[in-house]
Amino acid sequence: MHALAAGGNAFDAVLAALLAACVAEPVLASPGGGGFILALPTGREPRLYDAFVHTPRVRRPQAEACAREVITDWGTAQQAFHVGVGCAATPGLVAGMFAVHRELARLPMPVIAAPAVQAARDGIAVSPFMAYLMTLVAPIYLERPAARAIFGDPTATLDGAPAPVKAGGRLVNPVLGDMLEQLAREGEDLFYRGDVAAAIVRQSREAGGHITADDLAAYRVQARAPLRLRYRDAALLTNPPPAAGGLMIAFALALLSGHDLKGMGFQTAEHVALLARAQAETVRARAAAGPRARASRRPGSAATCWPPTPPRWPARCAAAAPPTSASSTPPATPPRPPSATARAAARSSPAPA
Repeated sequence: MHALAAGGNAFDAVLAALLAACVAEPVLASPGGGGFILALPTGREPRLYDAFVHTPRVRRPQAEACAREVITDWGTAQQAFHVGVGCAATPGLVAGMFAVHRELARLPMPVIAAPAVQAARDGIAVSPFMAYLMTLVAPIYLERPAARAIFGDPTATLDGAPAPVKAGGRLVNPVLGDMLEQLAREGEDLFYRGDVAAAIVRQSREAGGHITADDLAAYRVQARAPLRLRYRDAALLTNPPPAAGGLMIAFALALLSGHDLKGMGFQTAEHVALLARAQAETVRARAAAGPRARASRRPGSAATCWPPTPPRWPARCAAAAPPTSASSTPPATPPRPPSATARAAARSSPAPA
């Protein structure tokens, strides 16, 4: 609301919200990360700003890289994360924000960044959801003393280890506030060629990372035409290749398009079962189109069938699919196979979603 009240447009508001998220939701957003910004300017063609992270150009010897695996328990599943400076990629988010600002925003960047700067300096109350996420990823965020000083609760422990800040606690990060203020004032060169870049390169060199000054200086945002989809009566715009996310959305929607979701009722057993099976098919399709599958593909193998279908679904690959559990019985009418367009799209190589 601050950006709109100051006379800004929707893009000013999006940038202000993104900077605020870097302060209030550090598990989900960070100036050291990457992302995508889909824009639909009035009277102009839509565009997708690809500001995803880039792999460093030169890999240092494995013995010199600092990286280790951390297992996060989500309750129903576990996920392996690789942490350490040796896992860091070249950040793109800052470049993406400034690209959008140059082309679409109205307010000066210091005005846009002001609420985030103030929140970082004064501190912000941790929401229950963010406290929950911090608990899940505590081994990552509390690994180093400097990080524990920001994200940890010095009065508590979690299973004998340092505990993250609780819901309702204050998350205070004045150094981040100072950096955001300077960044808004000086521009993205501070991050990619100036003092922040020098700090990133120094940490990378001394602590086992791969990022160099050349990686940062060479980073460029890619502007792309969005992937256009039709779903029932709606026209949708989403992320195009080389990202995989938009293609997966297209594939899943194609599976759902022939079903009367309204007639099923929201969150009925039939509705939930259909969504679960569509999601499972989408995951299998991505795996079948991935580089490992292409490397091992042989005529007549499961990977050559489309889509790779589990038992009780329309069936060319049923024999190769994993068994279906009793708790995941599909609806009586399974999703229809995707269109030729969706099949061709899903065959594209998946990249970061």
